[in-house]
Amino acid sequence: MSALFDFARLASFAEDDRTLEQELCGMFLVTADRYLDDMHRAMGCAETWAAEAHRLKGAAANIGADAVAELALAAEHGQPDPGRLAQLQDALAATRQLLEKHLGRG
Repeated sequence: MSALFDFARLASFAEDDRTLEQELCGMFLVTADRYLDDMHRAMGCAETWAAEAHRLKGAAANIGADAVAELALAAEHGQPDPGRLAQLQDALAATRQLLEKHLGRG
C-alpha cells in the first residue's frame, strides 16, 4: 500500500497557502464521508458503488490522500464489499487523524 498521505502534493495543490490547505482538507474530509456513506447505501448496486469509489479516488488523489485513493481504485474495479468499505473507512480515519495533527487541530 502507498504511504498514507503525500504532504508535498497537498502543498503543491494549495500553492503553498496554509489557509487553503486547511480549507481543502476540510472539504475533502466532508466529501469523503459523504462518498463512503453513498458507497454503503450502494451495496446492492455495483454501478453506483463504482461511481462513488471513482469520486472518492479522485478527491483523495488530488490532495495527496494516497492510501484512500489506492483503496478507492480497488473498490472502483471490484464488486460492492463490506470488508473493502471497512478498509476505506479505516484509511480515512487514519488520514483524518494525520491531517488534524498536520493542521494543528489534533
